[in-house]
Amino acid sequence: MQTWILDKNYAVSASQLDRRRLGAQIYEGIHVLASLLEVNDKLVTPKRSVKNHPVAKFWQGYEYGLYWYIHAHFVEWCKRGYKSDINRRNMMFLFDYVLDKNSETVNPKITDNLIKLHKQVLSNKDEEFYGN
Repeated sequence: MQTWILDKNYAVSASQLDRRRLGAQIYEGIHVLASLLEVNDKLVTPKRSVKNHPVAKFWQGYEYGLYWYIHAHFVEWCKRGYKSDINRRNMMFLFDYVLDKNSETVNPKITDNLIKLHKQVLSNKDEEFYGN
């Protein structure tokens, strides 16, 4: 489980991911958000909680921001012509919960250094797609 952030603008970040990682950001993001909101059992496909995972701790207190991170990736997914009814239904469900959470939108842990690190790691993983 990993949050890939390649730009502070989530739409730009999403547009830079390969298909596999883009899909993972949506699926795993929904899982993390549902864990933070303690509604895993209410998802279309229920999941176990990952509330103590480092990625969940990264987003804790920034659930609203995580929702918009996932949303940007889902929009990019759809722009590319991919389909995912389950993710769409889960996102619609989570939106009501995240509004009630009243959390912060901007996560101060998303720094230029973090973005640079993520770009470097992805480049090392798949130089052909993420080459320097």
